[in-house]
Amino acid sequence: MQGKENERRIDDPGAKSLKVENGILDSAQLFAEGNEVKIRHEGQLYSLRLTKNRKLILNK
Repeated sequence: MQGKENERRIDDPGAKSLKVENGILDSAQLFAEGNEVKIRHEGQLYSLRLTKNRKLILNK
């Protein structure tokens, strides 16, 4: 997921919907298109990466 061309707002009709049950989001949904997602939190950008050993790493 790089650049503005891959950016979609949650309210965008073309955006994929994420299914959340009881506050739980399955990681397979996050990593359906690759092994890294970017998360913006309080103005800071974080990277959540899925390793080849299927572990999660969160970096600022």
